[in-house]
Amino acid sequence: MTSGYCIITSIPFLMECCGVSSARASSLIFTNFLATAAGFLIAGIISQRQTLTANSQAVVGCCLVAIGTLFLFPSPSFPLLYTSSHYSGYVAISLLGLGDPLVTNVTISNMERIHTELCGRRLTAHHRSSISSIWLIGWVGGINSGMFLAGIFLDHLTFLQGTCVVAGICFLATAIFGILKLAFALTQSKQSAERVEPTVDSVASCESEYV
Repeated sequence: MTSGYCIITSIPFLMECCGVSSARASSLIFTNFLATAAGFLIAGIISQRQTLTANSQAVVGCCLVAIGTLFLFPSPSFPLLYTSSHYSGYVAISLLGLGDPLVTNVTISNMERIHTELCGRRLTAHHRSSISSIWLIGWVGGINSGMFLAGIFLDHLTFLQGTCVVAGICFLATAIFGILKLAFALTQSKQSAERVEPTVDSVASCESEYV
């Protein structure tokens, strides 16, 4: 969602606040594409090497997206950053592009873990296909809903106000991933306890038989 919002909003922001041409402002979109491609590569490496857990990876991604969004549309209260937005915007849009894949990459695995660990269901090929389809619909829908919100915000909110709303949604997503991490941990501890209990009971029964 954040990517769609920033793609639509960044061009009029730079044209209005920094007086750059539409072609110069549009180059941010291409920068976002390059950063997103690099982000998916980095996310894949992190997943393969298990440098971070899935939810920790998502939390880092959400924070990068939120910080990138806030720096892409700085407040006029920071004149140096505000007047140099046509330069700092490339750094901000790169942070956004790098963070978004970190979140996207772990969404499918989280959906599969919810299906198996929290719901206690078996994961079949049909379920994997359904989860992938739901994820793809959500990803495309998120980008388009961000564009839709950008149009509404441009009519009714300032750039800073709209940015704060979007950044708030990013931090809300961070909290959701934190809750999921806690839920998975509680489920795993419960399953571990259930596996230990039969062993204790069997040992007790064996001791009673021996006596």
